[in-house]
Amino acid sequence: MAFDDLVRSSHSAHPRVRLAVIEGTSISQVEALRSGRLDFCIIRATGAGTPFLSTKVLMREHMLMALPKSHPLAKSLKIRLAEVSQDKFVLFAPAGPAPMHAMLVSACREVGFAPNFELEVQHQPSAVGPVASGDAVAMLPASLAAVRHRDGIFKRLVGNGSEMTFDALAAWSPTNENPSQEQLLATLPDHRTSAMGAE
Repeated sequence: MAFDDLVRSSHSAHPRVRLAVIEGTSISQVEALRSGRLDFCIIRATGAGTPFLSTKVLMREHMLMALPKSHPLAKSLKIRLAEVSQDKFVLFAPAGPAPMHAMLVSACREVGFAPNFELEVQHQPSAVGPVASGDAVAMLPASLAAVRHRDGIFKRLVGNGSEMTFDALAAWSPTNENPSQEQLLATLPDHRTSAMGAE
């Protein structure tokens, strides 16, 4: 379920509940939950080390490789990490730890190379522009394949012989006393796997 779908279903089920949407990294959202500034969030982190946190897997997203259309592998059905070992990568570098970045680095090391990060962005959708310009490649979740660019393309990505995936989690504090939280949690869907979204 995409975030806008969650907002839509929540509003449909409970039209009198007002949602204030705030963007942030997984780490900043967890800290906001801890301090009580947020009641609920969607993150791409496990919540490990935060015993106060309750989570539910909403969606398992496949990871894709974003390539410029001029790339030699642009016509391939899928990309293996080892095939882009000589490419420059776009670094997703938000303030604080980035679990998805750590997963990419670990997967690259498993197949024998350290990724060369020469371009840096603060938000994942911003990676599509540098990729489309022909300067780099980027590993991105399948949901970002909707960020289209005429000179960029998304391909299925496999690591060490297997598909690479990342979970999107709903997270909340079980001690939160906001009466609307229970209503929002009741609208959460069961876990599903994302469509590939690759070209």
